[in-house]
Amino acid sequence: MKPYLYMISYGLSQTVVWILVSYLSNNVSIAVMFLFRNFVGFAISMVRKPVYKISRTTLKRWKMHLVRASAALFGGLSIFYSVTKIPVADSVAITFLAPIFGSLLSIYFLKEKLTSRLMVKLIGGLIGVYVITGFSADGEWIGYVAAIVGALMTGLAYVSVKSLADTETPQDILSVSYLIMIPISGIFAATDWVTPNVDQLGWLIGIGVAFYMSQFFMTKAFSLAPASKILPVDYTRILFSSFLGYVFLNQDITLLTFIGSLIILLTSLIQEPKLKKRIAN
Repeated sequence: MKPYLYMISYGLSQTVVWILVSYLSNNVSIAVMFLFRNFVGFAISMVRKPVYKISRTTLKRWKMHLVRASAALFGGLSIFYSVTKIPVADSVAITFLAPIFGSLLSIYFLKEKLTSRLMVKLIGGLIGVYVITGFSADGEWIGYVAAIVGALMTGLAYVSVKSLADTETPQDILSVSYLIMIPISGIFAATDWVTPNVDQLGWLIGIGVAFYMSQFFMTKAFSLAPASKILPVDYTRILFSSFLGYVFLNQDITLLTFIGSLIILLTSLIQEPKLKKRIAN
């Protein structure tokens, strides 16, 4: 059960990031939030393991680290951009294509198998998301393209992390990603900089901590199980989004939200026999 629990923890931590981003979005620019997300995470990484202690194998796999960091960077920016061009509900729905993209990419690049149970979980998760959000197509086409790119990049990030997890520690994967992302996100923030006040600074640190935890949980999950088998669990993020959105952002939970969430929960609980046996051993 460990890989599933790590993936669920990833979903919860990632949802906390989005709740905080939504809360701060009226007063703090997306670029500034993006910079703090990376900078705080990097600071935590350095406390846990300084740069000079990073494994030497990291240098040998620098291309895959570059792919992982680039996917995380451009995926995040694409999703941030999409919500400025299309309804948030549509953007969120499209981002949940990431488990499907990730599973398909893992089958192609990591030679993992496509099973009937995996197909049920992927399709069930997608149906559940559609039931909850619908798809109004009420926005600019560039926003929808950006959301799809964001979902694809997130799927690529999943696969690259799984590939790196075979030889790298979760901590090293995170540290290298932050080293690549910080300079680029700093350039974006400099073009739209507004100094946050003390209260906002506290929430920005919270975003960085929550994002670091989400990435740590994700890498731990991928180090324990095949990517295609645990990626459908990522759909549980919609459960956390619905609940936390209701509690902290006063967003209604409708009957369709309940039905869609139930579909996602039931399909996510389906386990692969071989994976179950592997975990038990």
